This record gives sequence, C-alpha cells and structure tokens, in this order.
Amino acid sequence: QGCDRMADLNDVPLSPKGVRLEIEGGGRTNESFVQRLFAGVYRGGSFRELQQTCADGVLSMAQLGIYKTIDIHVAQTSKPLSPEVVVKVKEKFWLYGGTEVGISTSSKEPVMKLHGLMRNLFGNAESLHAQISGGHSQKGSLSLTFTKPKVFTPRLPHSPPTGTFEAAANYDGGTVRDGNFMEKSSGLSLRLRSDDSRHQLGYQYTWRESAPTGKSTNNSVLESTKPTVKSSLQYTFTHDETDHPMVPTRGLFAKCVMEAAGLGGDVAFGKIEAHARAYYELAEHVSLGVGCFGGALVPTDIETMKAFSAKSEMTDRFFLKGMRDLRLRGMSSLGPCDEGDAIGGGAFFPLRA
Repeated sequence: QGCDRMADLNDVPLSPKGVRLEIEGGGRTNESFVQRLFAGVYRGGSFRELQQTCADGVLSMAQLGIYKTIDIHVAQTSKPLSPEVVVKVKEKFWLYGGTEVGISTSSKEPVMKLHGLMRNLFGNAESLHAQISGGHSQKGSLSLTFTKPKVFTPRLPHSPPTGTFEAAANYDGGTVRDGNFMEKSSGLSLRLRSDDSRHQLGYQYTWRESAPTGKSTNNSVLESTKPTVKSSLQYTFTHDETDHPMVPTRGLFAKCVMEAAGLGGDVAFGKIEAHARAYYELAEHVSLGVGCFGGALVPTDIETMKAFSAKSEMTDRFFLKGMRDLRLRGMSSLGPCDEGDAIGGGAFFPLRA
C-alpha cells in the first residue's frame, strides 16, 4: 500500500515555479541561459516527468564543458504543488592553455600544437579557441574559432534550444601537399552543427597559393601552382555507433562529406567523399576492423557551370597520403603520376582491414 502511494505521488500533476541558478564562487553564466536549457520545467507535468526534464538539462549543461560540478534539487515553496528547480554549478576557470602533439588532417604527419581557450565569454557558453601548429611538412598555421552552442529556439513551446554555430579564421603559412608542392592558404568558414553532431552545414571562403617544393619541375605540377579562391558550401553527415571514439572494438562508423564550389571565387566543382568502418569483437581484447573509403570530383567551368568542361585544380583532387591511408607506401606513391610525381585523381575507392 505504501508503494502504491509513492507511485501515485510520482504521477501528481505539478506547476513548477521556475528555475533558479546558484553559482559557487561567482561566475559568468547568465541565469536566462540556464532557464532556456531547462525550458521543459515550465511545461509542467508529473514529478516523474520533472525528474526526466531535470536529467536532460543536466546532461546538456555537462556537454558544454564549462562546469566543474553541476548539482540540482527540487525545492519546496509556499505552494506544495509549485516547487522550484535549483541548479547549483561551479564553473571551470575561464582561461585555459596547453600544448599537444597530434596528426595533421592534410599531411597525415605529426605536428606540434599550442592552443588557448577562453570559456563562457558572454555568459551563454560561448568560447574562443586559438591554435598555432607546425611540423616537418608544415611551416606554421594559425586558427581562431568562435563557438556559440544552443543557437536555435524550437517553435514548440517550452522546448530547450539546440544546435551549435562556429565561425573560424585560418592561416596556413605553408603545408607540403603530397611531396610535390607546398600550399599556403587563408580564409573564413562558418558552420552550423546539430547537437548530436550527425549533421553539419558549412560555408568556406579560402584563398590558396601553391608553389613547387623544388623536387618537381614537370608541367602538370607547374600549371597547378597558381593562386585560386574557393567559395563553397559543405554538408557533412556522421553516424557513429562505435563503443570508443579512439580505440573502438565493436560498432559501425560512417561519414559522408559533400561540397559544391563556385559560389563566387574562381574554381567550381562538385565533390563527395565518404568512408565507413565496422568493428567486430572476436574475443576478449581481440577485434577485427574493416573499412572502405572513396570519393569523386566533378570539375565544372566557372562561367558556363557545365560539368567536366574544365580542368580540376591539383589542390582539389584526391591523394592517397602516407601510412594512414595505405600502409607500407610512401607519400602519394599510388595514383595518377606525371614523370614520377603524383598529380592526384578525380576518384578513389580503396579497401582496408
């Protein structure tokens, strides 16, 4: 009988008074921002539903990465059926910096990175990230990225905001591309990303200049070493069911990137690149991973916008780079070549295990 009474209390309809924020030791967070994350509280409902809404709000706050601790409790008010949700947080220090060694996404070689982060700039979880990096095949690069989470307010009443906005400025002082030429670039990019990171829409405006590294003097390389401006839209879809982001042992991962260039600038093309990996756990500490990846490039005339009516730029083509793409092969040792120099291709589809 006591259990039945407890179950009845969980289903009693409530009309919560609201959400109150308490910041331990002071901080930058705006109370209105937290109230938006817990917008479902104002929808009312049973105590059971209120608990679920609070759990979802705490998860959203934890994903922002700006709080050391997050505590929440339901406080009674003068009206028994109108409790108040109290969110108590302790913020991380607003400034952070460090160094690390990583892998360049372009050259697939180790690079040293020096980075700094400013958290919660205006009290709504905004951040500013600066990074300087350099390595054996990269003279030096600088990037500055501003991130604003929770930018969209759904039309449904009492629904929490979603989505992340990013604006980035980048400068690359020179990266060796595939052993034949060095590329300098600078540009701006804008991105909108869903909370689950499955969907991302972006715009990129990039100035690029190429020059031979001194190892090559053939015409195919020299013709492509000229300044170009790329203005493009990108859409990225990501599906991740793996059990670990770095060392997965089971699950499926798939990613597809589609790009359309020609919205201004002086190059035009359509491009798609996708890869998929599957992992199977054969025994304890033993797993098998198989994958495939590929892509296609459709060069387009910038004036007539006719497909395959213009020659593609070398910087937009595909290369199989280093040991991360194909083991036991040198930098771009497979694929179209001219006088022994890799010049890139318009499509590729390798398999690996």
